[in-house]
Amino acid sequence: SLVASVDSKAQSAQSAVDALKSIDPTIDCTQVDAAKNKIATFTDTLNQTREALKAYRSAIKELAVAVKDSAKATDSNSTNNEGNN
Repeated sequence: SLVASVDSKAQSAQSAVDALKSIDPTIDCTQVDAAKNKIATFTDTLNQTREALKAYRSAIKELAVAVKDSAKATDSNSTNNEGNN
């Protein structure tokens, strides 16, 4: 269901944000290779977080559209039924 998809995407996004927060932002410039690896790790994690947040946003939009469409259909059916009485 759409709600389950939103929940799943929310958990994935939160895990990605937590992973990003867990990265130590300090860099020792005297150790160039270690600094490059740390920057690469941060960049990869940042990109994964960005993608997870985009997926979460899309899932929320899909749910909102479905709810809106359902509300319209319900209102339309109510209006039609009232007109038939």
